[in-house]
Amino acid sequence: MPDPVTWFVAGLAMKAVDIFVESRQTKAEAEFQEEIAEINIEQAQADIAWVEKQTGKAVERHREAGEEFRGTQRAVIGHSAAKMAGTPLMIMQETQAKIEEDILAIEEHGAYQVSGYESQIEAYKAGKTYYEGLGKQAWLSGLLGMGSTFLTGYAQTYGMEHWPTFGQRKKTTYEDPWRLGGYY
Repeated sequence: MPDPVTWFVAGLAMKAVDIFVESRQTKAEAEFQEEIAEINIEQAQADIAWVEKQTGKAVERHREAGEEFRGTQRAVIGHSAAKMAGTPLMIMQETQAKIEEDILAIEEHGAYQVSGYESQIEAYKAGKTYYEGLGKQAWLSGLLGMGSTFLTGYAQTYGMEHWPTFGQRKKTTYEDPWRLGGYY
């Protein structure tokens, strides 16, 4: 049967391997979260492109509809033989102003949606940076934990046999000049 020191060393080795495996798992989880953050960033960028495209289409459709409506207004006013001055002209100007207000509202709504996606991208980038650091830290922590386990085990197994604790020191009969009357 192996002596207790062998069992102790085997236990230390198992603990060190456990620390190493745990750090690798944490690193793998962090890398997975980094990949998810990158996918989310790409998706948000695609969403921004889609919103910008849809906003542009909506603005163009609204401009075309506005021009069609204004053309109909001109035709109705012309058909009624009214002058293109005074009240009919004011109505057409007001219509044009409303069309421009609507277009501005569409563009602002699109910009608002884009800013929301840009905020998401910044949050995903921050998360990715966090997980990159966590992965590096987990790997280093695992190595340090494994090393400290081995060093502690070594000190407990072999080092302490040769270094008695402070209370176990043997007292000699000669007086130490550097200590105030104490014995070494």
